[in-house]
Amino acid sequence: MQILYLASFIFSVLSIGVALAMINVQSALDAWWKLASIFSGGMLGLFLLGYLSNKVTNKAAVWGVVAGVLVIGWMSLSPIWFPLWGLDAYASPFHSYLSIVFGTVTIFIVGFLLGHTLNSAVKIRKAD
Repeated sequence: MQILYLASFIFSVLSIGVALAMINVQSALDAWWKLASIFSGGMLGLFLLGYLSNKVTNKAAVWGVVAGVLVIGWMSLSPIWFPLWGLDAYASPFHSYLSIVFGTVTIFIVGFLLGHTLNSAVKIRKAD
C-alpha cells in the first residue's frame, strides 16, 4: 500500500509540474508535437539502426543514442535556455518539430559509422 501512496504522490507532483509548465502554451497540439518529436526520435533512430544494419554492436548503438539525445536536447532546449545566458548565437536555428528528423539521422549515422569502424578494427586485430 505504501508503494501506491508513493506512486500517487509522485504522479500528482509531476502532473502539477506539467500543468504549470503548459500555462504559456498557445495550443495543446503544439505542445504535443514538441513532446512527440523529443521522445520518439530516439526510438525511431535506434529501430532503424538495428533493422538496417546487422554489423552494429551494442557499444556503437549506445554512442549513437547518446549523440542523438544530445542533438535532440540541443534543438529542443537551446531556444529556451541559451537566450537567458546570452548564447543566442549557439541556439538551434531549426524548428523544434525537426528534432525528430535530426535525432533519428544522428543516431543512425553515428551508430552505423561506429559499428562499421569498430568491426573493422576488431577484424584487423584478429588478423594480426
